[in-house]
This record gives sequence, C-alpha cells and structure tokens, in this order.
Amino acid sequence: MATHEELKDQLMEQYDLEATVRFIRDNHFQKVCLQFPDHLLSEAPKVVDELERQTKADFYVLGDTAYAPCCVDVVAAQHVAADAVVHYGHSCLSPTRDLPVYYVFEKRSLFHLQKLVGFVKQNPASHLIVLFESYYAHLRCILFSFLKTHINEKTIIPVYLRKSSPTTSDLNTVETDSKTETHCRKYSIGHLEFELDLSIPTEQLQFVRLGSTSSSSFLRASLSLYPFVLDCYDDSTNNWFPANLNATTTLKRRLALISKAQKSHVFGIVVSAIATKGVLDAIERCEVLLNQFEMEWYLLNVGKPTPTKLGNFPEIEVFVLVGCPESAFLDSKSYMKPILTMAELELALDSRLYFTDIGSIHDFQDTLSRPFVARKQMPDDENEDIDKFYEETTANALSEFSMNRDLIAYDISSTSTAAFLRHRSWKGVEEEPNEENKPHTSKEGHCGIPSGYSNEGSRI
Repeated sequence: MATHEELKDQLMEQYDLEATVRFIRDNHFQKVCLQFPDHLLSEAPKVVDELERQTKADFYVLGDTAYAPCCVDVVAAQHVAADAVVHYGHSCLSPTRDLPVYYVFEKRSLFHLQKLVGFVKQNPASHLIVLFESYYAHLRCILFSFLKTHINEKTIIPVYLRKSSPTTSDLNTVETDSKTETHCRKYSIGHLEFELDLSIPTEQLQFVRLGSTSSSSFLRASLSLYPFVLDCYDDSTNNWFPANLNATTTLKRRLALISKAQKSHVFGIVVSAIATKGVLDAIERCEVLLNQFEMEWYLLNVGKPTPTKLGNFPEIEVFVLVGCPESAFLDSKSYMKPILTMAELELALDSRLYFTDIGSIHDFQDTLSRPFVARKQMPDDENEDIDKFYEETTANALSEFSMNRDLIAYDISSTSTAAFLRHRSWKGVEEEPNEENKPHTSKEGHCGIPSGYSNEGSRI
C-alpha cells in the first residue's frame, strides 16, 4: 500500500502541480479556474487542496463546460472574473483572445512498443513519422529514443509539441539526423507539429498514430494528412486500423452536404466558441460571402450545438458552424439540416474554388489564413469573362443535348416504360397544330353565379 508521501508525489507528477504553482506565482494570479473533463472530475478536490496549500490564489472548478471538453470555457471563467485557466486533459489548443491558459495533459503508460516496431518494419518506406495522443506527450523523448535504437533502417522524422502546450522545454531534446531543407512544409495537427521535406516521394513516407480511434483528434489527424496513408494503433483494442478509410468516408459525406448547400438560400451561422481567437473575423468573412451571393442568413450563438437547439430554427436550410476544429464535423444524421464548416460554405457558394488542402476544411483558423477575394472586388473585365464562360458552357451543353435527343430516345425505346408511353391515348400537348388541335375563335362563356348562369335558361 502506497504511503501518503508516495500518493502526494504521484499527484504532483500526474497533474504537473509543480509547474502549475510556478505559473500562478510568477504571474501573480489571484483567481484561477481549474477545468477538468468528466472522467477526471473526481480528482479535482485533491488538486485544489494541494494548490491552495502552495499558493494564495482562489480556485474555482469548472465541471460542466459550455462547449466541448477540449475547448477552454472562457465564458464560465469570466463569470468569476478569473485571471487564468488551468485546463486538464485533452485539448484542441484553440487560442483564446485574452485569458491566459495553462494546459496539463493527462498522462498514461505506453505499452506494446515491440508490437509497434514489428509493424513498422513490415513497411518498406524509408521515412517514419509517429504521431500520438496528448496523453502520451510526456513520453515523447522516450518513444523516439526507443524507435531510434530498434529501427536503424528508417529515417525517423522528429515530431515536436506545439508551443502552446505546457511542456515545450523538451523541444530540442531529440536530435535530427537530416539538415533542414528549404522545400519543407510545416504540419500542425492538434498538439503536435513537424516539418516534411516535399522532395521525399509519397511512397517512402510511413505515418503511424498511437491512440484511440474513437477520440475527437483521430478524425482531425486523418483528414490533416489526407491522402497520405495513416495507420493507427488503437490502444483500447490493441489492433491496427487504417485511418484513410474513415477519412475517405467522411469526405464523401461532406461533399454530399456541400451539394445540398448549393441549392439552399437561407443559412445560419452558428458560433459555438465565442471566446476563441479569430471567431469574429470568421463571422465577418461568412457575412461578406453570403451577402455578395444575396443569401439570407442569421447569426446564432447557442453554446454547444445540439439537435434540440438547432431544431428551433426550421426556416434555416443550412447551418455553418464556427468553432473547435475537433467538433466541426457534427453527425448530420442526428440533425434536421446539414451543418457545414466555413471552408465548405465557400466551396458551396463560389464555383471558382476547389479543394486545395483537404486538411484545412475543418479548421476555420486555416481558412482565415487563405486570401479571400470577393466577386465585387474583382476587376469588371474578369467578372465579365466569368459570366461569359458560364453562358458559353450552358449554351454548349444545351446544344449537345438537342443534337443527341434522337439518340437518347432510341436508347430507351426498348424499355417497357417507353412502350407504355407510346400506346397511351393522351400524349400531352402537341408541338405542331393539325386538324384536331387547330386554333378556334373564342366564344362567350357563362355569366353570373354557379347557382344560375344567365345563358342557362330557367330550370323550372
């Protein structure tokens, strides 16, 4: 049985209390909110007792958050005029506007490393990129050291923690074997980031992810790396799962929702995280886009979206969600109307756009980083060229259809439906006049009321 001191040391290490105390003392915070996910809420009293013993600040525990658990509940913290928030557990790391936030990831043990090595060696790719859930972040250095020791035939590309994460002091503890190339692309996926040399062939890259396939960050990672092959090791079932299947299915479903939005005229902009940095810019961009295409729109701030809340607006045909990237893809099967992201809204309304980066369709921060050119801001001659192109394309399509009408009719003439239509008595309005349907002079009709028209005579 563990002693009191051992339990205290475990608590200090599990919840990073030493660094948290330093964060509070160095910034002289007086009111601090502690945000716990549901499965860690039972540990809150122990954490509060230890923090109160080592600091002079007042602490408030946030249990029922207004948004997703991965988002910082700034609104609840402002109710007590908090100076800062300490967020525990998994986080999407969406930046807040004003409130300082300290992130403490959950810590779990990592098993089956030998199974990981055996799976990686089966792939002939020469470069390996290993991603992992936030609860394995404290084992990053141990993980990469183990892989370098047991996998000599592959180049292991280092993966770092983002600067907004709490443990950024170990960013340079893993040495890189290759020099920094000029033609590199920086990937930022949740709490992780890495640089990828674009000169490396796609077939020589192997992406592996450690973590649960049911977490909100799983879909985010699979979409951000699409169309690269991403193999996920599900630590809950100890099985390998090809993440690309999930990403492909999701993209097909999203394209179907975009197609529905192209036929809609009433939109609702749903803001689910009003305190996130860049939300106001995203709302303004959606407003400009909808106004220039003369669409009717409404602005809704509903907190955490639910089918019941959005069901109160039956006149809205499509909702546009501006919020956390990990909760951007709501299950539209549970909702009455389609729910799109800001990038998907632009794709639905402006036919000049296309998918240039699949990984950015779920994050409005990435969408804001792309330049936006409204149609009314384009030169007049370019607008005329676009309209002329649409007119010519439509005219060509109609002319081809007219030329091929006989061929189309011949192709379906052998069907039972065509035979029925040929032998029915009424065939619709004739295109050319004949003796039966030639025009006649107009005649005076009935006058009066139905109970007795003037030209009917007496009924007695």
